[in-house]
Amino acid sequence: MNRSGATRLIAACMMVIAVGSTPVSAALYTTFNFNTDQEGNIAPLSVTVLVEEIVEGDLKFTVEIVDGSITGDLRAIYFHFHEMLLSGGGLEATGTYVTDQKYGANAVIKLGGGTGVESLEKFDVGIEFGTPGMSSNDLQLVTFELSHVNDLINLNFSTFFDMSEEGIMAIRITSVGVDGGSREDSLKLVNSGEITVFPIGNGAVPEPASIIAWSVVGLGLISANYLRRRKVA
Repeated sequence: MNRSGATRLIAACMMVIAVGSTPVSAALYTTFNFNTDQEGNIAPLSVTVLVEEIVEGDLKFTVEIVDGSITGDLRAIYFHFHEMLLSGGGLEATGTYVTDQKYGANAVIKLGGGTGVESLEKFDVGIEFGTPGMSSNDLQLVTFELSHVNDLINLNFSTFFDMSEEGIMAIRITSVGVDGGSREDSLKLVNSGEITVFPIGNGAVPEPASIIAWSVVGLGLISANYLRRRKVA
């Protein structure tokens, strides 16, 4: 093999490796678990928050009380967010039960009545659900979408927050008690446990082993083609 042929072969192989290592765009989701209170004690009920990237460039939140015997009224969610998006404003939460929202870097700790998390740290985002008391609305499941008023700004996990940390999200619940009985307690829950991000559907990002395998296949095909042309010549 002469030098020019070797150079072309190496360049072609590098192109195959580059194409193989290009990540496939895939919407992601993660689940936050809440089963400890502000003092680290095991709470009488558990809450999950599912966060999904959706095609419009927004983030969809599904907040749900998952225990059956003990229930409560979901009143608010708090979390940290990327400060570059906070400083410029434009974030907006929309949903059937969203009644108030506040944004500010390490500045949000309370919205309407029965929503405060004063014993916890201050958060960047606070979103209130429903109204005080369970007579008008008693919420165990709430969904809302977080978007930016600028359509050119897509919200995704890279613009969200550091999901490797615990305590970056909090839930405020009132009217806590046995379903059908007296419900006079309240809770301030913080997320706990490992947080893992998964691809939605079949758009999984290729693993490094797959990238290497495809690169080797490409190398073999290019080499075989080069040798075949040498024989013909």
